[in-house]
Amino acid sequence: MERKICDPATGRRLFWLCWVTYMISCLGRFNYAAAMAELITAEGFSKAGAGLVGTALFAVYGACQIATGLLGDRVSPRRMVAFGLIGSSAANLAMGCASAQPAMLVLWMANGVFQACMWSPVARIFAEMLPEPARKQACSDAAATIPVSNILIYLMAAGFIRFFSWRLVFWLPAVLMLAAALFWLPAMAAIERRVQSCGIPEAVPEAARKQGNLWHILAASGALAIALAALSHGLLKDGIQSWMPTFLTEQFQMTTYASAAVSLILPVFNIGGVLLTRWLAARYIRNELAGAGAFFGAALASLGVLAICGTGNGLLSLSMLTVASTAMIGANILLINLIPMRFGVIGRASTMTGVLNCSAYAGSALSSFGVGAAVGRFGWGAAIGIWLAFAALACAAAAIGRRRWSAYGASLEN
Repeated sequence: MERKICDPATGRRLFWLCWVTYMISCLGRFNYAAAMAELITAEGFSKAGAGLVGTALFAVYGACQIATGLLGDRVSPRRMVAFGLIGSSAANLAMGCASAQPAMLVLWMANGVFQACMWSPVARIFAEMLPEPARKQACSDAAATIPVSNILIYLMAAGFIRFFSWRLVFWLPAVLMLAAALFWLPAMAAIERRVQSCGIPEAVPEAARKQGNLWHILAASGALAIALAALSHGLLKDGIQSWMPTFLTEQFQMTTYASAAVSLILPVFNIGGVLLTRWLAARYIRNELAGAGAFFGAALASLGVLAICGTGNGLLSLSMLTVASTAMIGANILLINLIPMRFGVIGRASTMTGVLNCSAYAGSALSSFGVGAAVGRFGWGAAIGIWLAFAALACAAAAIGRRRWSAYGASLEN
């Protein structure tokens, strides 16, 4: 049994097409966090209420991940990504027109459905269309879409909130996603035709034709421990990113546009986290779950320093949260990008991407609403306590599950 994969030149074009398209889609998912502090200040939203809208996307996005992951292994990834881009564009356009919190809640839930159609099919494209040496590198490099999109959206937010309106933080990503969809469809179709006509034949192992029962795969691979680590990673990564502008605004009396600008420090350092993780994964990390455990340990240490030293020092607070956020980028690459790619040999790359993304965004949903409610009642010390607890949980999960994942990963390679 054979399939055709990209030659090196076509593979590079395919990677950059997927990279840019997915990065643009992230603008329509991260923009609410960038505008949230302004909604609390200018529109009078409570912290819990503002957090609930963010939770709506994370909860729906996570809940849809398993379904879209399964679907991504069965339908055209080209059409699935286009559907997600067009739907998310419409939801963002409407979001910029809304003012009432209930309407925003419904719209952001709808956006979660469309956003869930993006990464799983892209992961399948990487697993099935790129040559084997390029797959791992592509998934590592694709993680840079997260900090790059955060940098762009916080730059937009700082400028739009300062000089115009928070509504533009939703309208511009809507326009960009629609343009991306119109470019993606013909460009991806052209690459698919080229691969079919002059691609490189690749033998598909017998195991790929015997995919096996999903529940057996989850049990044998130690997926429960991996999912717990992914949940904690989502809570920490999106929790710190989402609440940083509000934290800076309240603790250090910054304006909302100034806090959005200062929050750019996180994604800038996160890009360094992508490069560091790529280097470590290529040379030292053989067990992705154990490597993720080390990153959680770094986050636990930095948050511990923040908890002990308090939140009165702005530079220290920003530094420790930056370390924790950058460590979560490393965990993201290992848990959400590289582990699912190992399942490509049995035709389950999209499915496992969906399962682990579901876990990660369950954590994001808990953070978005739970942190807002905790801060509103107990102060910012409660948020740090929540993050510390989940960092410790992730370290424990990684320690418990690393041996089972090591054995199962070896069986996939063989």
